[in-house]
Amino acid sequence: MVFWDKDGNGEYNGSVDDLMPNVKIEIAGKTAKTNSQGYYHIKDLHANVYVINVTKVGYTVSGSSQVSVKPDEISTMNLSLLPNKVTISGATWFDANNNGVISDNETLAQVSVKFAVQQAPDGNAGNVTVTSNATGYYVRSLSPATYSISIDHTTLENNQTVHYTYEGTLPIDIGDGDITMNFKLARVEE
Repeated sequence: MVFWDKDGNGEYNGSVDDLMPNVKIEIAGKTAKTNSQGYYHIKDLHANVYVINVTKVGYTVSGSSQVSVKPDEISTMNLSLLPNKVTISGATWFDANNNGVISDNETLAQVSVKFAVQQAPDGNAGNVTVTSNATGYYVRSLSPATYSISIDHTTLENNQTVHYTYEGTLPIDIGDGDITMNFKLARVEE
């Protein structure tokens, strides 16, 4: 059977996980699709160890995708699927010249960006913090969910304490591609 591993433990739990219909399974050039209950059957395989190829848009196999077929035996292989993570990347910046475009020397380094899960389709998403690098850019993979984003960065500039802030929301759906998100920060001087 093939299932959406909503609790991320690699094992089917009928009270939490969902069986996945219409998943394409391919073993040694033979294909099948899972039925409405997530089950599939492929017959006439010779004794051997095979890699199972699984195709379901927005998902990837979690755990082993190999099955050992023995002579005169029925082999069973449950396949755990997780939603693909989405890579989010961009810059943390302050629009010093007010032109709405990231210009030279407007990115800010070492800024912590907090992604807090507001709502998720399963238990695989979690709260994450990423810090922009020395050039003011960040990259992180996130599980599908709706995240609240917050930045509260304090630094000393010309002997003055300056706060940079950002608040927003990021919805990531199952099947979404990579996202570029630049965080234009508000600036408050003390």
